[in-house]
Amino acid sequence: MEEFSGSIEEKAFVVDEVNNIIKESIENTVQNAAYHHNKVAQWNSNVLEQTLKKLTGLNKPFKYIVTVTIMQKNGAGLHAASSCYWDNSSDVMVLTCVSLIGKQNNLLFIKTFSPSYDQLKYHYLCHTACDVIDERVASSLRHTNDLYLGLLYSMDDLAVFGYMTNTRIKFLIVLPVSDSVIKDQDMKNKFRRIHNAYIGLCHNPFFDQCDDKMINSKRFSNVIDEIANF
Repeated sequence: MEEFSGSIEEKAFVVDEVNNIIKESIENTVQNAAYHHNKVAQWNSNVLEQTLKKLTGLNKPFKYIVTVTIMQKNGAGLHAASSCYWDNSSDVMVLTCVSLIGKQNNLLFIKTFSPSYDQLKYHYLCHTACDVIDERVASSLRHTNDLYLGLLYSMDDLAVFGYMTNTRIKFLIVLPVSDSVIKDQDMKNKFRRIHNAYIGLCHNPFFDQCDDKMINSKRFSNVIDEIANF
């Protein structure tokens, strides 16, 4: 991480300072406006951009994940957005797991790249992510062409990101929170490469697309290795 000038106090994480930034971003964007479905997406985006810009402007040695959720008080659907900041000079994207989930939330493919956790841990993370995706899709009614679902949730020191195709095949990527914080655009590129690899697999006339069978393709597995490492 880049060397930051100033004393230890200047580099410290000040909760009140961050809270004020968040509050200002929300007040500047929403003010006293009433809830309006057509404006929520833009509100989410504005709060994200303002908050992240002000946080990075502090020039402190931290990685930031900003998540904005706007919902009505009457129990209706919610809208969520997330964004991240990281340092290109020192932070490296380290994938620890890539998995594909079928339409019935059945596991189609899973590959891990870290010995820190056993397979059961990653299986649990993936199946928990399915519940999060189902809830998010149900609440938003999926009125969007964006297949990228963003950060689904974090558990311990791992973060799970999601992507769902129009045929309801889910792609999941697990990252160590402590080692890498990823820009949404970089993560989208990873998911698009996985999606393209899956499309290529489906075009193979010898590939059995039965929903209840695990993918057992060495070529597909090798492509996932390349995506995870670059």
